[in-house]
Amino acid sequence: MCEAVRSVVRVRHHDTLARIEIGRDEMPHALEPAVADAIDRELRAIGYRHVTLDLRGYRLGSLNDALRLRPV
Repeated sequence: MCEAVRSVVRVRHHDTLARIEIGRDEMPHALEPAVADAIDRELRAIGYRHVTLDLRGYRLGSLNDALRLRPV
């Protein structure tokens, strides 16, 4: 169990891939071996085959990056 609650976390679902978005300042903690192992284990336990950390970090509106809007 983590010793503190983290402020901003989001997991994006991409079929069998879980893409984790956290604040850049929280990345060092998430990459500590015990924490990284726990995150990986728990996400794989619910069915993800791949677990990734988005290096751009948590960003508002990041879901829109995947949308390609065409002029009408």
